[in-house]
Amino acid sequence: MKVNPSLAVMNRFGWMLLACGLLVLIGCQPKKTELAPTSVPTDNSQANNDPKTEEEKQIEDMKAAIEKRMEGNPKAHVINAESWPAVSPDKPVAKRGLGEIIDDGIENLDPTFVSVRLECLNRGDVLSMSPTLKIKDDRHFVIEYALPETEATMNALASDGQERAYYEGQKIKELAPFGKNEVRKTMNKAEIKQFIERMPVEGFRYFSHGDRPWSAFIAGLADPKNGFKVSLEEKNLEAVGDKRAFYRYVAKSKGKEPTEIEIIVDSKRNVPVTFRANQKFADGKERKLIWSAQWNFGGKFDPKDFSIPTK
Repeated sequence: MKVNPSLAVMNRFGWMLLACGLLVLIGCQPKKTELAPTSVPTDNSQANNDPKTEEEKQIEDMKAAIEKRMEGNPKAHVINAESWPAVSPDKPVAKRGLGEIIDDGIENLDPTFVSVRLECLNRGDVLSMSPTLKIKDDRHFVIEYALPETEATMNALASDGQERAYYEGQKIKELAPFGKNEVRKTMNKAEIKQFIERMPVEGFRYFSHGDRPWSAFIAGLADPKNGFKVSLEEKNLEAVGDKRAFYRYVAKSKGKEPTEIEIIVDSKRNVPVTFRANQKFADGKERKLIWSAQWNFGGKFDPKDFSIPTK
């Protein structure tokens, strides 16, 4: 596969994993992260047919590592890995639905700092970035996200308490004033596709639109007309400090553009810690996304943290 050098971004810092490969919730002060772009020479004439440069090898290794994580690893509980036990029908999460549980968790967050690892292979291009989310309340937040479509640009959904806006692809898009909400009950096939491809920001539409996106997303996946076979499982796992339940939701579709989705949710705060999606397009190319989050609760923010980028 060909790599677009402008999409390759290396993270300087490590990130915390559960023993099973999940990212977990902890209580601590926010930590800073940095991004270091890595470029590859585009003028092959300078190379004089020499072996690959260190930068090229680095990018290929990064791609291989992402591919391996997407293949299926029982220790990391990824798509096609060994099954977890099915959730008992009498459990609240089964009665209410996982989407409702996640939306409730996001709507009732304490001041939160989230360290994200985002990796995406898109039609041969590779993107690896480390966004951060700072959420004081539903009017003070900065939610960073990256997309292959905006290459190595770090985008943001932000609010300074007075107004909210997207800053995407180095352009500003203003949003409706607070109180003007757009709440959906379910998603159709096109909306499901959009959610999958833009999950790093669509998953936080509560802040941009007052929406309950996870409820609508899970409801859409459960609708037979959208062509997904779904399962909900639960396993008690040892996380930092205590052992608790984690929920695993898997949805798969077949056809011309088969898709596999996996969501893992920590029951302590009912927030997603892993989102994976594999999409295969009609032309045979693929888009593979891994979003993993370390949620940190508590601490204080500087008011300057919540500024819309263009201001």
